[in-house]
Amino acid sequence: MPRPPKLSDEALTAALADHPGSTAADLSKLLGVGQSTAAKRLSALETTGAVRRTPGGRVEGVRAPDHSSAVATVDAADHTAAAPAEETTPEEEEGKRAQRDGDGRLVPEPALWPNYQAHGATHLILARVPEDRAELDRYRAAVPGVEITVCRLTTPEPLRLERLREPMPPRPSRDWHLARSVELEDNLANLDCEDFQVENGNRPVRDVAFDVLVRAGWLLAEDVATAR
Repeated sequence: MPRPPKLSDEALTAALADHPGSTAADLSKLLGVGQSTAAKRLSALETTGAVRRTPGGRVEGVRAPDHSSAVATVDAADHTAAAPAEETTPEEEEGKRAQRDGDGRLVPEPALWPNYQAHGATHLILARVPEDRAELDRYRAAVPGVEITVCRLTTPEPLRLERLREPMPPRPSRDWHLARSVELEDNLANLDCEDFQVENGNRPVRDVAFDVLVRAGWLLAEDVATAR
């Protein structure tokens, strides 16, 4: 028997960009894969932030399928320097960053957002660490007329460091991330550049996400209570 076709993350996100709000069944038909395969990949991409899932809720007492959309990302670096690659020295890595745009930062690509808007996207989520309000001007340049809301996720330091140590092997890059986590927390606590904070300790990811969306005004609290 022939093997079922494999489903790459790139193919799935491309299909969602063209067909925002698709269900796993829709993607199964579009991509010629099993519905369970599409559902598993959607779930995996949701945890990385590449896909946003909207609960289908219940219709006449029957659970409706969830709808998924690709999350548009603007390739904009924050103030944080990239962790040095294992095969390069910090000086070499610094040189690579300087070649990007002269100061180690990437400028947002203005052409990206209109492509998603053309497919019905209305909101843009960026996982970034702006260290001052002026940093947001680069995002405004990429998405003219945007209303920016900054949410800062907070986690106790011991738990943050544990989350870094667990998946990362004991290498220089892990040491860099551990030190950077402590440094960033100190910086952000003093800068007050966020609009609100959401606690991200020992809580389900789904609950944290819902809290962010409610605080940002994207969802109503009563709708979240029903979805949960």
